[in-house]
Amino acid sequence: MDWARAKTILIAVFLIINLFLGYQVFSNRIGNISYVDREKIAEVISYLGTKEVHVEGEIPYRKLDVPALTVQYKQFKTEEAQACLFRPEEKVTAAEGKAFISMISTDTAASIRNGTELHFERTSIPPSAGTVDEQQTRRLIDDQLNALGIKHKEKFERSKAIEDGFLTLRYEQRYKGLAIYNSRMLFSANEYGIRDATLVWFNSVEPVKQKTKIMSPTDALLKAHRFMEANEMLPVKISSIEQGYYFSTGENTELDVSKVVVGTAFPVWKVSTDRGILYINAINLMIEGFRKAM
Repeated sequence: MDWARAKTILIAVFLIINLFLGYQVFSNRIGNISYVDREKIAEVISYLGTKEVHVEGEIPYRKLDVPALTVQYKQFKTEEAQACLFRPEEKVTAAEGKAFISMISTDTAASIRNGTELHFERTSIPPSAGTVDEQQTRRLIDDQLNALGIKHKEKFERSKAIEDGFLTLRYEQRYKGLAIYNSRMLFSANEYGIRDATLVWFNSVEPVKQKTKIMSPTDALLKAHRFMEANEMLPVKISSIEQGYYFSTGENTELDVSKVVVGTAFPVWKVSTDRGILYINAINLMIEGFRKAM
């Protein structure tokens, strides 16, 4: 037997196996990637132009086959919020309505909407005298999130700005790199504390089943045209389209998800236009939500 040749063959076989296993791990981590024909994209853009739909942004040429998600909002309780946001010696005046709770002290005001959206602000936090200490500010924000019981490992920094002695951070939630559009966190803070914040966040995000085949972004563009035409919103300019997740009941109307605690976040194509933002189900092309432009 030619052992040198056999050794070479075995090395080649093991290399192929490792490459295959590596691809499987990568695929499971981010979802299967498939590509869209660039000529098809050009044809659809040209066709839509004749229908008063003007595509100005870049159309993605790849898509991820990912599962729907079962999501559950973080629910804020009055006692929990009061203990985390107010000092024990502070006198707090609380008022409760049908879907709204407010708590006010001499320098802090907090409110909870439908149990899932928390907003608070403090008048006692002064601006930074010099450069904002970003490291300390971020540490204070993380400490506040931990105190409130918010699982924030998957937070993604969407934007950052420093102005008038405060660091403003906007976070979005992601699953395998795709934004979940119904959750957000916004902070204005510095090393002295958090001046104000708004939080709506999913504390539980789990895949429903195996990855699902995702429709092409060109199919979503054609669906957007039909929606705009049916609702007499032509002409329209499309500035961008991106893949993400949207928490919805699938009833063809925009859902006030703050009134629902547990549900399904579907893979969607988010189509941004000068008429508003469309969330189109990337599995069946249903309209999951529409937010009109202001």
